[in-house]
Formats: sequence, C-alpha cells, structure tokens
Amino acid sequence: MTARHTSTGAGCDLLRRSPGDLPTLQAATDLGDAAKKMVAAVG
Repeated sequence: MTARHTSTGAGCDLLRRSPGDLPTLQAATDLGDAAKKMVAAVG
C-alpha cells in the first residue's frame, strides 16, 4: 500500500481501513495519544 501527498485525515482513514495489512498498528489522534498507546504497549 503506497499513498503519497495525503492529508492527515486521509492518511488516518487509509490506516484504519488496512488493519489486515498492519495488524498491530493503532492510529493515534495526536502525539499525546500516541505516547499513551506506546507506553501501554511496552508496559
């Protein structure tokens, strides 16, 4: 899957629609959310 020059919203939509391609990927809403998810993942 290759996407170039997409907006953030469109990029997030692409990631949400491809969970089979990226089974462990979790989209974050912002950097704070990403940090929380990362800390939870490494626990």
